[in-house]
Amino acid sequence: MKNTVKLVGLCLILIITAALMPGCSGNNIATTGELPQRLDELYLTEMWTVVSEAADIQEPTAQFGDFRLRADANGGIDLLSFNFLGRNKEGVPCIYFADMGQKGRIDIREYEGEPESISAHPMIVFAEIDKLGLDSLEPGEAGLAMEICFQGGDVGYSYDYSDIYHLEDGSLRQLEEIVFHSETPWCTIGVYKLSPLATTTTEDEQTVAQAATVAGPVPPGERTSQIWFLSEGINRAEVVEYLETSGKFEAGRVLDVKVGLDLQSSLAKEVSFENVKVQTGTLEKGPVMNPWGGSKYYAGDPCLLVIGDIKNDTSDKLTIIGSALGYDPAGEEVSWTLSSARIMGQFEYSVPAHSGRSFEVLLTYAENVRLIEIHAASYDSETFFQPPMTSEPMPESELTRITFSKNWILENDVEPDPGTVKITFPASWLEESPSVAPDDEGFELTVPTDMLNAHNESTNPEEITVSFPVYYFEGLPVPPLP
Repeated sequence: MKNTVKLVGLCLILIITAALMPGCSGNNIATTGELPQRLDELYLTEMWTVVSEAADIQEPTAQFGDFRLRADANGGIDLLSFNFLGRNKEGVPCIYFADMGQKGRIDIREYEGEPESISAHPMIVFAEIDKLGLDSLEPGEAGLAMEICFQGGDVGYSYDYSDIYHLEDGSLRQLEEIVFHSETPWCTIGVYKLSPLATTTTEDEQTVAQAATVAGPVPPGERTSQIWFLSEGINRAEVVEYLETSGKFEAGRVLDVKVGLDLQSSLAKEVSFENVKVQTGTLEKGPVMNPWGGSKYYAGDPCLLVIGDIKNDTSDKLTIIGSALGYDPAGEEVSWTLSSARIMGQFEYSVPAHSGRSFEVLLTYAENVRLIEIHAASYDSETFFQPPMTSEPMPESELTRITFSKNWILENDVEPDPGTVKITFPASWLEESPSVAPDDEGFELTVPTDMLNAHNESTNPEEITVSFPVYYFEGLPVPPLP
């Protein structure tokens, strides 16, 4: 954890130095109206809206700096200050310092300069905290403190030393270990229960604070601090392991679940699924996607495994592609296919002629699943091209279509896998596709809008970064399967 302390300090120093370097001068001071000064009344997203409206800033250009909050034992806010970067209304790069003063008014000071930051828009961070709620935080005897910062580098966190959590959609899930090797910064949110300082009286009757000493790692039940990570940071981590504490889940247990092919399957007559069984498991790597529900699952998450063999008695090399759904006793869908290999929400296997191979399909975990139906189809591997499969056509209003030029894709695709395209493009292209030159080719990407939003890796609200198989782009050549 020593590396963590150094990196957080570096983050603060860089921002403050940028603001105070020679040539910078405060050229604007603004003050907001009154805001709540209690944890159970303050919403950080509302605070940001008020601050951004009062400040001389182009709001979409804002980038988070750092944030500090301190409250007393009753939830009254004693201190709230943060800084952020952005461009003012004239387009000049600036750094802004915001401090809550008397009656909840926030003073905002603006300094011109050229500070650099790769973080996130403040609203992204504040929105995640608001979903949990500041009123859910439990102060210590002397109150509570929260610090937010972005940092990068080679840093690891372990449950053996810290209470570490993944914050997503208003809930905290405890981590066992998370390790970063990233030059792109991620967000850390530190929450601390404050205790009264121990004091001692000197011979001249002066009261002084005693230095706290820690002999070793603090046991879990005695810890007074937590570190939270947002999903953006979780996705950037090299290692993510969750701490499963319920004791109810047992990996490797074979379940009494029926498995069958649904009526829409279109397999060659000589293709069959054999020795099929369902068992519980945990994901070895993450994150993976459930595109049907837009959720992300991480290493250590429970899952269902449908395993068995695919037998191909034809004289052709076939590609077997499909998806699976799990149903509860009432016939309601409760489990869906997770990403497998290159295909989101589907499985894909190449099976040589007169041969067989084992297969494994990952589904989201559900305790009440009683039936799993596999929708599968077989294709000649030499001519295989299949757009994303869905059980029924989606309404046009739920789809996003964007046309990219071939030259642009070749220049901007950063994914080395020839079967996958990873690109970053302006968010404005969601409304209007870019033009394609007469001597170029256009390839249309068609995906469910919810899937596109769920797979967006960019923290910049003005950009979209996604990775999709090549056959999501109509007309783009599909490489042969291995």
